[in-house]
Amino acid sequence: MKLQGVGNNLGFSTSRRSFSPLFDPELLASFERELSEEGEQIKKMVSPVPRGRKSRISESMIELFEKKCPPGGEDAVVLYTTTLRGIRKTFEDCNRVRSLIESHCVQMIERDISMDSGFREELRVLMEKKEVRVPVVFVKGRLIGDADEVLKLEEEGKLSFLLEGIPQAAEVCQGCGGLRFVMCLDCSGSCKVLDAEQKSVGEMWRVQREWADSMPHLLLIR
Repeated sequence: MKLQGVGNNLGFSTSRRSFSPLFDPELLASFERELSEEGEQIKKMVSPVPRGRKSRISESMIELFEKKCPPGGEDAVVLYTTTLRGIRKTFEDCNRVRSLIESHCVQMIERDISMDSGFREELRVLMEKKEVRVPVVFVKGRLIGDADEVLKLEEEGKLSFLLEGIPQAAEVCQGCGGLRFVMCLDCSGSCKVLDAEQKSVGEMWRVQREWADSMPHLLLIR
């Protein structure tokens, strides 16, 4: 039985004389152009802005915010916050804003209204409200806003311009890691230290006290 010519009779070719490309050349060229343009845009976003130009942008941008200057906040970042966990969202917003500002490595004055009623009253006067909510951020004597507004500025790449000119933050303390308190190295916070014979060691307390006094920002917990 011969099958020769069957393929031709059915309209199919037993062999292909030409192979079409897998992708349309014009489509590939268009894709490459889009990648190139996207790469240029990324370069512009990543490329650092000259300091002189950044300072001018910062000066013009800061003028857009309402002038409300907390004490000592003329050339600083002032953050009113709380360390109480009474309202979870408020506590988390405070932590989020604090971490965000710290990521820019600038000096920040943090005022905890839950630990000092004077700071709460200070914020009330600034905001001209009886009831105030935290966090609230001030930069160079201007009211920047709450957590949502600060996070939006960061997402838009504007926060770094507002913080231009703020002094750099000091290096993290090697003793406390930035926590501003440290447990006693021997008792881990208990009320007294005992030696092997279960006798109080007053000398150890004196040494620990002298060590803590050498770092005035620390609170020694015993």
